[in-house]
Amino acid sequence: MNRRDAVRVLLALAAVIAPLRTRAQSRPAKIVRVGVLVVVSRTDSMTIQLLPTALRKLGWIEGKNIVFDWRFADGRPAELPRLASELVQLNPDVIVVPSNFEADAVLRATRTIPLVVAAAFDPVETGLAQSFAHPGGSVTGLVWAEAGRSSKAIEVLHEAVPSMRRMATLYDERFPGIQLYLEASQVVADSIRLELRRFPVRNREEFAVALTSMNKEGVDALWVTPSGVIAPEIARILTYAAERRLPTAFPLPWPVERGGLLSYAPNLPEVLVRGTALVDKILNGANPGDLPFEYPTRYDLTINLKTANALGIKIPQMVLLRADRLIE
Repeated sequence: MNRRDAVRVLLALAAVIAPLRTRAQSRPAKIVRVGVLVVVSRTDSMTIQLLPTALRKLGWIEGKNIVFDWRFADGRPAELPRLASELVQLNPDVIVVPSNFEADAVLRATRTIPLVVAAAFDPVETGLAQSFAHPGGSVTGLVWAEAGRSSKAIEVLHEAVPSMRRMATLYDERFPGIQLYLEASQVVADSIRLELRRFPVRNREEFAVALTSMNKEGVDALWVTPSGVIAPEIARILTYAAERRLPTAFPLPWPVERGGLLSYAPNLPEVLVRGTALVDKILNGANPGDLPFEYPTRYDLTINLKTANALGIKIPQMVLLRADRLIE
């Protein structure tokens, strides 16, 4: 996400969160502490870095009544347990993480400090919660998307490029819950008679091997989950795709802003607002185990027309009309 896109998110955030300002009344006299753990780099996590701005609109002012402790693993999942332990030692009032990857590391370090997950893969199946309505433990948050909804980008990409026949799906196989989404992706692929080839990786060496294998197998499209070891390699993936004129699809918009073709994902301002509201409730004494996991209500289709032109792809009008954002 570049500076212009960050401003766009902030403007949308201000519009959505304005009605919540009435809740920002008197705050506890003590200074509360919020820990934030992110597997990717500071550059690739700009949305969650808007958390202080969002909380400020609810009366939590950094340096006055709230302190943030940030930890970034820079695309090295193996660092998460150490960073999670560092945060736990600081005894924050709540820890905020983007996904299951970071949540698992935190839960290995503590089961008592409240934890808010901004974009959880199926929290019940992955053991984060006992149920959606009553999580029952120390964790709550938002579900990134139902598995079938998350795979919508594959279907849209096929509509945009109906000639594609074999798609590679590239992902970090250590990501908790990833198998549920792979199964959903397979269902979508089968429904449109698309061959889906899986390329799981766990480190940069395996990532390099995966790219070579893709080339040998003659895939004509890429479906990429930018988590774990994949996230810091997005630039390399986009270069690979551009050189081979491969269309790409993502479940997050930021790779599309950098040159990917399209993404279908929950609306980021909404995710930030609702996640911030959960943090606010916990800081005001709510028990995370009593706060239901929530689903996004808005999804955005983002299409990079510059990339489409570079690849010689003419996006059908019916697909363009459904787009929430066109990058030109």
